[in-house]
Amino acid sequence: MDLSLTSDDPATVDLKPLRTASYASGRVWFVMEDLPMQVLIRSVGVATLAALLTACGGGGPSSSNVPNLGFAANVPLDDTQRALQMIDPMAATPAGRLYVSNFSGRNVLVFATAHGNALLSVITGGGMTNPVNPALDATGKLYVPNGGPSNMGQHTVSVFDTANDNAPLAPVVVGKSGPPQVPIAVAVGAGKLYVASTGADGFGSHRLMVYSTAPRHERLQAVDGADLDGPFALAVGTSGKLYVANKTNNTVSIFDTLDGNEPLAQISDSSLNGPDGITISAGGLLYVANGADNSVSVFDTTNAYARVAIITGGGLTGPNGIAIDSGGKLFVANTGANSISVFDTLHGNAAQTPITGSGLNSPDGLAVH
Repeated sequence: MDLSLTSDDPATVDLKPLRTASYASGRVWFVMEDLPMQVLIRSVGVATLAALLTACGGGGPSSSNVPNLGFAANVPLDDTQRALQMIDPMAATPAGRLYVSNFSGRNVLVFATAHGNALLSVITGGGMTNPVNPALDATGKLYVPNGGPSNMGQHTVSVFDTANDNAPLAPVVVGKSGPPQVPIAVAVGAGKLYVASTGADGFGSHRLMVYSTAPRHERLQAVDGADLDGPFALAVGTSGKLYVANKTNNTVSIFDTLDGNEPLAQISDSSLNGPDGITISAGGLLYVANGADNSVSVFDTTNAYARVAIITGGGLTGPNGIAIDSGGKLFVANTGANSISVFDTLHGNAAQTPITGSGLNSPDGLAVH
């Protein structure tokens, strides 16, 4: 666990608890009680940092390469979070992170999207078995459906607190009784967790299960719709609209969650071909990953769902999970190719350098802060 040490005096830090210090991967690491610590100093410069390292008896950067950390001499920092970013930008806040569920790896990789998509950490445990299509809520809770074998006879959605070192929380149990309900996708909105599952009739389920995101995860009224046909991916917009990618009939179902899950007009477009993933931008553009023809369809939810673009290239290979961040970067998981395609939607959907390697093992779904 990474901890942060603060001081009542913004210009000093008590060095007594610090035992060693080291410099690796662009970070200054301190050790206290055998745990790695990142020291927060509200007013810091090159000289101050060098003195800390010397006093701790550790090696590390010299005055000539300390600026590579982003420090400026004698610059006061009044904001605590900003100060921490100066020491370790990637660990300062959960914002700017991409979560990738590895179906075969049985883990979730965390990348720092604001820092070259560097691999930041790996989430394991929490009962994950073949994780797929995760989702984040407004508080930083990460919901990960387990699309593989049951865990102790139960099919679950694992839950992690990304604001608390990705600590595992109580899972959401689905399909406690009756036919198995294997969760394959989730979405979160207004305190509700929407779950698509294989259902009793296999891939062609016509119902979405709904649970409260409160700790007890009470089961709520399901979302039913005759036009639901093999729901495979979900997304909730800021207006309360729930979008469901139907892989069987190549459509997108829409429900108004603020009006009793009332079904609305369905998107049926010739570009939809095996829709495997779906996400919506803050500006109201709906992105649908077409796994069958290596493309992403783009629809304008503010203009009668008109198709405004089809994205191709960029390494798209059987695209599955898809997510877009607040800066307009679109990420698409290529499960078979073990890569993540990246596009800049603010500049003509230009392809960026894809994410490869870094432990990707059948990346299936994405979520982003």
